[in-house]
Amino acid sequence: MGARADTPLRPTSLAAPEARAAGKVVFAWILLPAASRLVGDASRGRDAAQASADLRAVVRLLDRLGWPDEPSGPTSLDAREADLVRHAARAHVGHGFDPDRQALARVARGPVHETLTPGGSMGRLVSALEQDV
Repeated sequence: MGARADTPLRPTSLAAPEARAAGKVVFAWILLPAASRLVGDASRGRDAAQASADLRAVVRLLDRLGWPDEPSGPTSLDAREADLVRHAARAHVGHGFDPDRQALARVARGPVHETLTPGGSMGRLVSALEQDV
């Protein structure tokens, strides 16, 4: 299921269930680290322009995918966005962050509740992202 490093990135279309899963993993694995980076840069007196731009881009992506606990619809992703979602889905599967309602409320790491099975939402998301790759 892995993509080769030299494979060109491709746009992807996600059905509503995959977009919902994508919103959860992008929140957990892209938005939270981007926000942390922005806070870190600002608190250290570093130029936070790039961190701020990255955070805005992730917020725009979540606005399209749907935020956790909000409805999602079918979503088309450009190649860069699909790569971000792919990265987040792989991080979720590898590290087991569970962005359910309680975990989101306390921003805590928890056990893996979703394994990468073909019928599970993470399995469907990764499959949708890696089609034709």
